[in-house]
Amino acid sequence: MLAIAAALFATIAPSAPSVVYTGALLGVHASATLYEHHAHIALSGIPMGGKIEGDAVFIDGVDGKVTLEEPLRSALRMRMIEVRSVSRPSENVINVVLGLPLMGARTVVLVRG
Repeated sequence: MLAIAAALFATIAPSAPSVVYTGALLGVHASATLYEHHAHIALSGIPMGGKIEGDAVFIDGVDGKVTLEEPLRSALRMRMIEVRSVSRPSENVINVVLGLPLMGARTVVLVRG
């Protein structure tokens, strides 16, 4: 679930070549390594069935939206997880709003490490 959050980080990536943000939600640990135009997302935990990794790419001109690359896209789709939006209220925090089955919208807070 946090994986989605990490994917969304790409939309608000800082100009630094490699910045890592981490967080957790509902037993899933998320790590997002941000680059200028994309983010590498790593999700791990029992709800994810182990570890899932993939990239997210910023969608130019659309605030808060990202495109998830394979295999991350398929892994989240299979678990019925949707990344609804991503925002960065400060340089040290990224908020990812997820749509989760049976739970509705949940926000994952990723903190700069």
